[in-house]
Amino acid sequence: ALQLSPTSASVRASHKEAAACYARIEPLLPAGLASQLRPGPLQDGTWTLFAAGNASAAKVRQLLPRLAQRLQAARGDVREVKVKIVPRQDTPG
Repeated sequence: ALQLSPTSASVRASHKEAAACYARIEPLLPAGLASQLRPGPLQDGTWTLFAAGNASAAKVRQLLPRLAQRLQAARGDVREVKVKIVPRQDTPG
């Protein structure tokens, strides 16, 4: 039933787009930074990258022109890359 749901299909497609964008820029990320990032949504030509904290967001902001250039060359639908801080929530063990 979930495979037939239009909402489910839309969520899967959105996740797939985000993962494709992330895979394209990951080689440009310094060692250790990738573990602090998560791919976010692609909406209206803007792709959002979620950073775990201020330090990782600051590092990514320095790379934004290169990241955007890489995505624009690979995908014509990405015009801008933004960073949003979304702290990871640790689940109690």
